[in-house]
Amino acid sequence: MTQYQYCAHALARLRQRGRCEQDVDLILRYGTPVCGDGIVLLDDDVAKTLSDLRRLGERLQKLANWKVVLSGENIITIYRAEPRHQKRLLRDQRQKG
Repeated sequence: MTQYQYCAHALARLRQRGRCEQDVDLILRYGTPVCGDGIVLLDDDVAKTLSDLRRLGERLQKLANWKVVLSGENIITIYRAEPRHQKRLLRDQRQKG
């Protein structure tokens, strides 16, 4: 995504209108380009994004408790980490750090 710079006017308007830079980031990310000079977040954009997020949430739930084993930049394997195994992994990580 393009990195935009805020002018003083835009920052003042954000504060006056009770908005923050994260709000602008969301509009830029999920909105629809209009008139060649702007982006508007339409109700349809919001509905599609929420639907996508629900699907993402469902996929994440199915992936809970799975571990990907890495070696450098290589993916070695993937497996379901049982709760007992997860506790040991977390304990070992805390002892390292």
